[in-house]
Formats: sequence, C-alpha cells, structure tokens
Amino acid sequence: MSPVDFWLWPIGKAGAGDWAVLDTAERNRAERFLHDRHRTAFIRAHAGRRAILGRLTGQPPASLCFAEGPHGKPALAPAGVPPFFSLSHSGAFAALAVSAEHELGLDIEIRRPVEVMAMAREFFSPEEYRSLTTLPRRHRLTGFFNAWTRKEAFLKAIGLGLTVPLANFSVSLVPGAAPCLRHVAWDPEEAACWMMAAFEPMPDVIGAIAIRDHGWRIRYRDPQEAELAAPQPGASLFSTSPAR
Repeated sequence: MSPVDFWLWPIGKAGAGDWAVLDTAERNRAERFLHDRHRTAFIRAHAGRRAILGRLTGQPPASLCFAEGPHGKPALAPAGVPPFFSLSHSGAFAALAVSAEHELGLDIEIRRPVEVMAMAREFFSPEEYRSLTTLPRRHRLTGFFNAWTRKEAFLKAIGLGLTVPLANFSVSLVPGAAPCLRHVAWDPEEAACWMMAAFEPMPDVIGAIAIRDHGWRIRYRDPQEAELAAPQPGASLFSTSPAR
C-alpha cells in the first residue's frame, strides 16, 4: 500500500526563522490578519509546510515556489508534479498530508461546541442530516465534525473548494463506522472511486484525508520535521508593522 505521510504540529508560537522563509505573498496574507493569534497560526502553518516540503524535495524551504489552481488549490510549481500535499489548521494545530502519487485533500478540526443541528440543516445533504438526527445527542457533535472534515477533505482533493455546495454530496458520519464518500449528486458512480481515512491524532482533534484511489495508508511522521526555528522572545516577525 502506498503511504500518505501525515504531520501535526503546534502553531501557537512563531519564531523569526518562520517569517524569514515565507515569500512575499505569504507575508502579505499574514499581515492582513487583525488578531495576533490568527497571524501567528498562519505563519507557523505555512512555515511548517515549507520546512517539510523542503526536506522532501531537497530544496531550501525559502526557495520553494507555489502555484494555485483555478479555485485556489495550492501545489508546488510547476503544478501537477509530485509531491502532492494538503495543509489544514484549526485551533492550536496545523497538519500536512503528502503523497508521492495522488492528489489529496486533508482537513482537521478542533472538536468544539457548535450549533450542530442548525449548521447541519444549512450545509449538509438531506441524507447526512437524517443520519445525524438518528445519533444519540451525546454523539452528535462528533458525528458533525466527522462529516465536516470528510466533506472539506473531498472538496480540497478535487480542487473546487466551496464552489461546490456542501449539500451536493454525502459522506458517512456515524462514530465508529468506516469513513467513506457515499454519494455525489453530479455523478452517481464517482463515490466508489474514492477512499477516505479518518483519525484523531490528539484528543479533540478530528481529521480526514480523501484520495481518488484505493490502496493507500497514513504514515504518521515526527512533528519536529515541521520545525524551522525555535521561537525567539522579542524577535520581530515582520518587515513592516502588521495591520491591526
């Protein structure tokens, strides 16, 4: 079975080395965040992505060039050349999944209180909403995030993002049941082509990976590989004063 490598690392603190490897576009995006914790999370997530992909390709992290698909799906330039990857971050953690063979999508979410049934009614397919209503109330939050991460992973994998309504396809969500893509409205035969993996790498961190192929497995990697530099107290991460 071909491996899909997975890293998870904390993004609560950033060092000057993290800022140094980002390109102009990444720095501009970082400076647009109004809140420090969101800005720091973005910097650490993208610096970690560069650290890992740099090790995998044998290139300095700062020299990596990224391209974007028509709907914003990132790839190493030139697009369509491995390694393929997907980045996600939520709360205090970022995660990266990398494959040498397959385009893929990854999503992680911190399990946190949400209006489960109201959000499911607005965003989920009728099949998913019905499935959620059959769960005991104590399992509905986990069921909701099972569905959310699997749906996001699928959208990232196909590179269309939220241009596809979330209600136009269905995933499994029952806790303990096998993760899978159950139905795709625009092609009834498409769901059978996909394999999904679901995991909880840490308490209250729920994740999913989606690939349009079968016969792969997750290989968990050392989070230290995402480290570029230890946080330096008082070090400025910005070439200009960030917008607030």
